[in-house]
Amino acid sequence: YTTLFRSPSLQWLKASSTQPRGSGIQILNAEAGAGGVRQVGRFLLIRESRKFVDRLSELIRGARTNLPSGASLNIHVFSGLGGGTGAGTFLDVCYLVQHALNQLGLGGSAQTCGFFFLPDVNLSKSNLNQQTRDNICCNGYASMVELDHCMNLEANGDEWNQQYDGFSIRTSAPPVKLTYLLSATNAEGKVMSNGYDYAMHVATDFVMEFLMKPYIPEGEDADKANVFTIESLISNVRTLISRTKKEHGAAYEYCLIGASNVHMPYKQVTTYLVSKIFEGFGNLKQQVPTASDVDNFLSSKALTLNDIHMQLVKGMPSIIIPDVDYKMLYDAVQGLTSNTIPDLLGKMRDVAEKKIPGLLEQNKKDMLQGLEQNTAGNANNASSLITRIQAELLVLATQADRGPYFAGAILHSNKAVDLENVLDGYWKTVDNSLQLAKMDLQVSIEQMDSALIKFQNSNKFNRKSLAKNYLDSVRAFYVNRAEAKKNETLKEVINGLKLQVENLYDNFYAPFHRVMKELEKTFSDNLETLSKMNQTSNYSQALMTIANLKNSLDASIKQMKIPSLIQNFINFMLHNKKIWISEAEKDIAPAVSSYFLKVLHDYTNLTMTDYLRIKYGTDNPESLSAKVKNDILVQQCQANAVPLFWLNGIFSIDPNSQLGFCSIPHGDGIIEQAANDYISEHSNITIRPSYNSDRISFLIFQCGIPMFAYKGIENYQKVKKTIGSYSYEGATGDPRDWRE
Repeated sequence: YTTLFRSPSLQWLKASSTQPRGSGIQILNAEAGAGGVRQVGRFLLIRESRKFVDRLSELIRGARTNLPSGASLNIHVFSGLGGGTGAGTFLDVCYLVQHALNQLGLGGSAQTCGFFFLPDVNLSKSNLNQQTRDNICCNGYASMVELDHCMNLEANGDEWNQQYDGFSIRTSAPPVKLTYLLSATNAEGKVMSNGYDYAMHVATDFVMEFLMKPYIPEGEDADKANVFTIESLISNVRTLISRTKKEHGAAYEYCLIGASNVHMPYKQVTTYLVSKIFEGFGNLKQQVPTASDVDNFLSSKALTLNDIHMQLVKGMPSIIIPDVDYKMLYDAVQGLTSNTIPDLLGKMRDVAEKKIPGLLEQNKKDMLQGLEQNTAGNANNASSLITRIQAELLVLATQADRGPYFAGAILHSNKAVDLENVLDGYWKTVDNSLQLAKMDLQVSIEQMDSALIKFQNSNKFNRKSLAKNYLDSVRAFYVNRAEAKKNETLKEVINGLKLQVENLYDNFYAPFHRVMKELEKTFSDNLETLSKMNQTSNYSQALMTIANLKNSLDASIKQMKIPSLIQNFINFMLHNKKIWISEAEKDIAPAVSSYFLKVLHDYTNLTMTDYLRIKYGTDNPESLSAKVKNDILVQQCQANAVPLFWLNGIFSIDPNSQLGFCSIPHGDGIIEQAANDYISEHSNITIRPSYNSDRISFLIFQCGIPMFAYKGIENYQKVKKTIGSYSYEGATGDPRDWRE
């Protein structure tokens, strides 16, 4: 209560806590929203008006970064007039935008446009209860009254005068420079199907025409070219309004818009073609490797147990008995215990205890290098076992008679022998060898101990032979020790390789399989949908549907080398892991789309005229041009671009205050001829060549319209008024009352 009562910016608010006898609206917490009450929506904005202006200024500065100082700035404000939030704030927003622009020194140069959706747009929704419909009518009528008042403040002898959060705005300027009113019924009285979405499409297309870069012929001055801009539109508005007959005292300041387009569904064409290609992926899922396939795979990449063993021991030195004097050796072993080797045998000891273990460890390290570590040389001949495995799997994955499912099943399969099974077998074999080596080592230790004692106790008659026995026992000890070490290391290699195999499957082939299966399902679903699809929008009309094009597209499919296309796509995906490894649609969809757009460019780069030839079954330019003019420009574009405004019976639209633009793909001679023939009969329509190659668009602009021409006024005026519907209702702290 204290905040509401003391805040200069909220004196207009007719809150129950500040009004006599509580005769006002209830203010709930901000999370509750406006609740369909315009004053509540306005309260929520004005309370944060400083933050709003600061944020808007930040966005404007950011948008103009690195642009020339004279670059145009256009701001579009969109709002419904029948709710609580939009309808409650749209006027304040418009004036706050002006305030931000003035602070930035852009008030005189920036263009501001308001697109205001009249109440019948919201009322076109079928799921509204009666209370909601009454609120829309009540709020809508109040919004229209206030908008009409503000559009003519100076003539009305009034001004916008409002205190905000730390600043005030006082002006007699209208809220925006161009004001568009949009309805769910067109000026010919046609109620649009799905009127809410239809109105949104019209407004969006209208603004997008300003945002899209216009086509300017090479060598032509952009300033002199026929470029559709807000500036050029505003410059014509005043002239057109001045020509409008003003039979009633009102502000003839409003603009109406109508829009329509016909488009070539290139996206659906591409999707259909790709979906048909993906039908070939089904065969790849049937390929399962046999035991013979796995054996051949291992042999071809030197991955048999013997191959791995030979790679591990490659370069391993032999253990050789040094040439020593047996008498010196006899002296050296005196007093030694069984676990000590005399220094005279140091070279043999170094080979057995240092060089061989070091070499085995280095070879193991090289053999277990990861895929990311092994970046140099030929992957097929790499020391890294997993690199050789992956190199061969990538080859198999792109073969027409194998494929990615086959390649993945080499690693892991629930249906057949796989590499994991083979490595388990390797491990058992090596473990058996290790156990035997350990037993041999124990025997050699005992024999070496016995030989040492005998040698230490020898006499001059048997010393030489016992010396030889001792040396042989030491070598046998080291040989058996090296054998045990080799088998231990080989087990470690096999264990490490199995982990790498599991990781390769789990983190590469398994997600790749899931992605491919999802793509296959998606395209299968798309194909089914496209085969049944007719028009999907009552606003944008498809020039042809997939049903119309099916025979032509299927004929194109038959000419394609499907197996080759599949192989190339798999190869592309497998070598671009970052696209799909996260299994995120946001990464996969654009990459797949971009890939096939390039691959299918001969089909996706067909012009609209190419498809028109298919549609009308003729190559004759004059015949095609006439069809485009009569069937498309007149019967579709012109007929559907009637301005969206529910016109009453009192006012009639002056055709002299209408402008139109026909956007066509530049460089398409047939369509250009049809458009030229059309505008020769419609002088108010201007051709606008566009870079947009997939559609023909119509925009109709009508100005000089008064608010009273809207038929809904007479209906909404009758609805019972509720507190808080108007911005000013004679509150205790602000006596202004716009209800009067």
